[in-house]
Amino acid sequence: MKIALILSYAVRHLGFAAMADERLDVARERLEASVRLRQELGFAPGVAAGLLALAGLSAKSGDHQQARTLLDQAVVVAEASDARGILRWIEEARAGLPTASTEP
Repeated sequence: MKIALILSYAVRHLGFAAMADERLDVARERLEASVRLRQELGFAPGVAAGLLALAGLSAKSGDHQQARTLLDQAVVVAEASDARGILRWIEEARAGLPTASTEP
């Protein structure tokens, strides 16, 4: 279990590196792999954080509706696992998105 958890963090950070390099398809693959590993482990706070990272990627690529959907999913998981810190990060991310009514 420890190896899979460490792997989930490593893959997640590889996703962040790919995102920084503007390799968004690679970033999405890595971030999704990290979320899958965390789901398999039952690591709910980590799943919420992973969904938050995927929302950030969606926002970066301009898909604000997908970002909002992922943030909604992250809230459900974070609330169920009482991950208050992650809930704060989610709300910060949500505040940084344009509202649906102001999008073109």
